Amino acid sequence: MRRYILDTGIAGLYLDRKRGVYERTRLENAKGNRIGITGQVLAELAFRAEGSPNRDRNILRIHDALKEWRLWFWIPKRHLNMRGSRSS
Repeated sequence: MRRYILDTGIAGLYLDRKRGVYERTRLENAKGNRIGITGQVLAELAFRAEGSPNRDRNILRIHDALKEWRLWFWIPKRHLNMRGSRSS
């Protein structure tokens, strides 16, 4: 199993169904590979959707994509201690 993390640009192409990104992502999902985005990418996509003329459609597309995508929250390694838990 592989994990693919989409950046904002590629995730936007997925939502807009451009350049074959949507089809490729669906194919990788069908193979059992995990596709995901970070919390930061989700925030950027939501900001983009809020300001667009097709706000409702774009919010719906993000909602639908989150059924397929995993949402990964990234914690910089410097914030982890040796056991992998968050330091205070």
